Amino acid sequence: MGGPAEQHRAAGPVATGSVPAGGNEYRVAKVVLAIGNMHRPRLVGVPGEGLPHVSHYLGDPHDYYGREVVIVGGRNSAVEAAIRLYRVGARVTICQRRAELERDRIKYWILPELEWLIKKDQIGWHGGVGVREITESGVVVGPVAGGGDAVSVPADAVLLLTGYDQDPELFGMLGVELEGPERRPRFARETMETNVPGVFVAGTATGGSQQRSKVFIENSHEHVERIVRAIAGRDVDVREKAVFEGNEES
Repeated sequence: MGGPAEQHRAAGPVATGSVPAGGNEYRVAKVVLAIGNMHRPRLVGVPGEGLPHVSHYLGDPHDYYGREVVIVGGRNSAVEAAIRLYRVGARVTICQRRAELERDRIKYWILPELEWLIKKDQIGWHGGVGVREITESGVVVGPVAGGGDAVSVPADAVLLLTGYDQDPELFGMLGVELEGPERRPRFARETMETNVPGVFVAGTATGGSQQRSKVFIENSHEHVERIVRAIAGRDVDVREKAVFEGNEES
């Protein structure tokens, strides 16, 4: 009998494919895909988007201490970043295309704090504006509706948090079916198992490229329990009752 690695490989492959140079091939009985869905940022497409102080992802918030930070976007990624940066001592301004906060698209448990911070001028706010240019010292914004003068909002750092698309390549390699305009993986809600036996999906990966975010880390914790229950073989009838669906978590 071989060692632990050989025994692990002997479990039987879920899927096969080409192995990258220098990589290893493993044979497994179960695979859990918890790959998230923030792989490709949706670009704004304005001059200056590629400048060194511009990013589409929030890194360590403490790196922004004492700095002027402009956040472009008004949904959860932008709102959460704004609150976290404010808490560590950054001076934050939010710029978004809609004139008002999209209350129905922001997590209800963080919305009140954001509204309070804006009301108390602890976080700056420019609504109804679009980005026209990013410079080394600021973000030039102007009214979306036209008319009015463009203004430059000072910025030491710029975060373009305008949404993301999921990279579905791994799903395709394993044969997982994708459904709907958001290309969400097909899976059974009761077990989180996809249409490929032995391949499970968990977390925000279940939502595909969400246009209206409904699957968050906060409402995905139960995915773990479902998967463990299915793999452990308890509640043996659970897969027979499963109905495959695109799965909108309620």
